[in-house]
Parts: sequence; structure tokens; C-alpha cells
Amino acid sequence: MSGDHAIALMGVLFLPVAVIPVLLGLQMLAGRSPVAATLWSRIEGAGPMTRLGALLLLATADIHLTLVPVHLAEQPITGVLFLLDGIVLTVVALAAFATPRWRAPAVALLIANVLAYALYLGAGWEGADVVGIGTKLVELAGIIVVMHSYHDAPAHEQATRMTVPAS
Repeated sequence: MSGDHAIALMGVLFLPVAVIPVLLGLQMLAGRSPVAATLWSRIEGAGPMTRLGALLLLATADIHLTLVPVHLAEQPITGVLFLLDGIVLTVVALAAFATPRWRAPAVALLIANVLAYALYLGAGWEGADVVGIGTKLVELAGIIVVMHSYHDAPAHEQATRMTVPAS
């Protein structure tokens, strides 16, 4: 793994440092702001596969955005593509809590990422490395999770199903 790509792993390690304060802040604001309350209720009410799908989208977005400066210096077109990809992945991850129509764009984007990497490898524009392969594994897992989220019950339904009345 090149030292330039090692920074992407650091970006993923710091993803919780960015996500957790945002979620805590949103939860605290939910009592004071109708907008925050709506956002929080959508996140809280989402099913587990939807939440996991959004997290995997954010993880791959984080990796791509972390690598933008490296690619801009070495391969400017690839750098711009990484920037656009990271932004769109983030938007689709957030859309998971705003609309039920987030799944098709998420799957299409993740498949496009895997195919683009295969193209880059096949054309010799980039060599396979741990970060690239690891990112593709995250994206393949994301495809599976997003596809399973079609059958995802909202969190409150999950809790109701797990409660079995005593006879």
C-alpha cells in the first residue's frame, strides 16, 4: 500500500468522530427544533439495514473524499471524479433517511464504483492496492445491504416483532 493511500484508512477511522457528534447534536436539538425533530425521527425510525447501508455509503464516501488531494496532484481527472463520487455517495447516504427512493441510486452508484475500479485496473491506469480492494469490498457489502433494506422494517416494527407476549 502506498503511503498516499494510507491516509484513506485514517479517514475511515475518524468517520465516527464526525458522525457521532452530528447525531448527538441532532438528538439534542430535536426537542427544540421541528426540523431537527423530523430528521431525528427519520433516523431513529429507519430499519437496521437502512442505517447500515447509509453507514457503508458514508464509509466509501469518506475514503474517496480523503483521497481527493492525492489524486488531484497525480491524476487530476481521477481526483475530480473522486470528489464528485464522494459528494454523491454522501447525498445518497443522507437520502436514505429522506426518501424510500434512495436504494436504486445507491446500488447503481456502488456498482459503478466497482466497475470503474475494474476498468482502471484493466487499463493499467492504477495498480491494485489494499485500500482500493478494501473499498470495493465495502461497496460490495453496501450493495448487499441496500438490496436487503428493501425488506427492512422500520425500527419500531422490529421492536414490536421481537416482543413475544407471554402465555
